Amino acid sequence: ASEELWLRGFLYERINIHYPLWVTILVNTLFFGALHLLNDGISVLAIVDLVICGFAYSLLRWYTGSLWVVMGLHTMWNFTQNFLFGLPNSGLVSEFSVLHLDAANGTSNLIYDYAFGVEGAFPAILVHASLVILVLLLARRDGRLGELRLSYETRAAGKEERSI
Repeated sequence: ASEELWLRGFLYERINIHYPLWVTILVNTLFFGALHLLNDGISVLAIVDLVICGFAYSLLRWYTGSLWVVMGLHTMWNFTQNFLFGLPNSGLVSEFSVLHLDAANGTSNLIYDYAFGVEGAFPAILVHASLVILVLLLARRDGRLGELRLSYETRAAGKEERSI
């Protein structure tokens, strides 16, 4: 939740006041990836997934207009891996979990990275890329893709002009 409050809450709003949404989303994406660079077990696949995940969460924040949706999704993702299964989540391992899977006995491959967790493997990239595609398709269907070129100031000024 703290990552979402800082990135898609505070930083998102501060940047989007003066800059277009695409800049806001890009900065959020890069910050999200950078926040995880010093985590244990970081790998190239993990960085790729975290950048795509950050992009997906930022797009979802824009499309839904809700920080709560993104906080819920992110919390569910982390909770499932770490506290339900006991697997590493971004290189962090919980001492307590429901199913107590032992990730240390596994071997890293394209499906799972035992040091970093699911996020260090290809399936997570597919999941997060699918979310990006889904949000963009929904935005296209709703005719909202043009919003990505606008800042909050620009959108607010446009609403004032239309109401006059």
